[in-house]
This record gives sequence, structure tokens and C-alpha cells, in this order.
Amino acid sequence: ADEGARLTYHAVAPFLTKIHEEILRLKPTAILCASQGGAYLVGLWQLGYWKGPSIMLNAHPSLPMRLPGKTPVVLAHRSND
Repeated sequence: ADEGARLTYHAVAPFLTKIHEEILRLKPTAILCASQGGAYLVGLWQLGYWKGPSIMLNAHPSLPMRLPGKTPVVLAHRSND
């Protein structure tokens, strides 16, 4: 993975409160993310801001991945993506 492209929790943390506000406002039934956008979803899980169904497309390999318990998660990835 490109070290310069990594998104860490510290990089996305400033945006998680705003995303949480939008989740409360919009009340989505699921969240979909792709590639490095997964860092935001992982942050939402870590803070308890999202516990609903989640779809991760091409999750970036640098994500500190720990899937949340009792939360439906779909991971879709291909080797040439």
C-alpha cells in the first residue's frame, strides 16, 4: 500500500462528529464506503456512532480492521481493484 495514501483514525477523527450528525439527521438504513473511505466507517464503529448494516468495497489494506460484533458487515474485494 502507498504509505502516503493511508488514512488513519487521527486523519479522519475531525470529520467523524459531522458524519455522526448527518447519520442522526438522515437516519440511513446502511452505510456504504469504498477504499480509503473505510477509515471513516472504522472510526464510526470505534466511537459507537454507527452500529447498523455496513458495506465495504475494496477496503484499504492499511485499515486497522476489527469488525464490530452484532453488526451486519459485507466486505467485497477483488485482487485487481
